[in-house]
Amino acid sequence: MAADAAIADVAADVPEEISADVQTCACGDGVCDPACGETEASCAKDCCGWCGDKLCKAACGETIAKCPKDCIVCGDGVCSAGETAANCKADCCKGGCGDGACVPACGETFATCPGDCAACGDGICSGGETALTCVSDCCGKCGDGMCKGSICNETAKTCAADCTPSCGNAACDPGEAPSTCPADCPGCGDGICTPGEGCPADCAAKCGNCECEAGETTASCPNDCVTCGDGLCSSCLALESAQTCAADCKR
Repeated sequence: MAADAAIADVAADVPEEISADVQTCACGDGVCDPACGETEASCAKDCCGWCGDKLCKAACGETIAKCPKDCIVCGDGVCSAGETAANCKADCCKGGCGDGACVPACGETFATCPGDCAACGDGICSGGETALTCVSDCCGKCGDGMCKGSICNETAKTCAADCTPSCGNAACDPGEAPSTCPADCPGCGDGICTPGEGCPADCAAKCGNCECEAGETTASCPNDCVTCGDGLCSSCLALESAQTCAADCKR
């Protein structure tokens, strides 16, 4: 009886919290207790937690692929799988304006970074675009008051509204010549061929200028005197392109 009383006295002296630990020290009780020797390796069910607990535990098999929400670290300098410009600008927006990629999620727009965000077809003839490289943006349309010439397929024949000669407007318009409007067109023989000058000395036919001039034929200058279906795709986009002649200009 004396021995039983002694044991009871010792048990009464054990702190309550220690007594509770001793009593619940078991893998699977939902508590990861290092005092019981429980670790991620020895008791995964108690110590590994779950994907989404904001702890990336490699010992529990969590990886970027298996648990991106825990294992992707925004700000580590690496745009990892699962990270995007939208959810981690610090890692995925490092290229910046001038890297050749327009990334709206990084704040790049045509207004803030025209070099990256200019695109043929956006309706704006922006830096680097010309009538040669982007007809749709840089050629405008007939009736806009500007005669863009043969490169944009605007001439007095195709767009009279813009290209009808107007002697005295200080511009040698297509169809005007020194003989018909000396006020606008410099004299023949000055070495300068202005639009519509009609001076052989100044304006000898030049193959490659996107205009099929007198003396040029499809045989002698196929690039300027193009015919859809001849098997040759002209480099003059205003004359022939994949949109206007798919037979010759395959993408």
